[in-house]
Amino acid sequence: MQVEYIRAEQLANLLLGPGKDKAVVIDVRSHDFNDVGHIKGCLNIPSDDFGDDDDVDDLIQKHFNDIEKVIVHCQFSKQRGPFCAQRLLSRLRAGERAFPDVYVLKGGFQEFGYKYLDNEQLVVKS
Repeated sequence: MQVEYIRAEQLANLLLGPGKDKAVVIDVRSHDFNDVGHIKGCLNIPSDDFGDDDDVDDLIQKHFNDIEKVIVHCQFSKQRGPFCAQRLLSRLRAGERAFPDVYVLKGGFQEFGYKYLDNEQLVVKS
């Protein structure tokens, strides 16, 4: 089971389009979440919270009702983001209900912020 990637432009279009209410962005950064800004409306759930199955299951129960897409990222989306997305996908597949598509933001917030830092609809600056 492999997690797919979504590009910054695709995510921006999703967040500005009619399907924005059917998507959840999860930023798994902890100490660096407020240092460099974040995607507007994202959930900040540090990567440490993805280690325990019960914690991940609680996250799913709390935030994923009527959601079609989940986008997970960290600063660069090279380690924490992909790990958390994979954990999330494995717990979703272990459940008994339909589940959303899970993506990793290619290039993480580093790339997204570089492209959209001045767009107040997409990024909250620190």
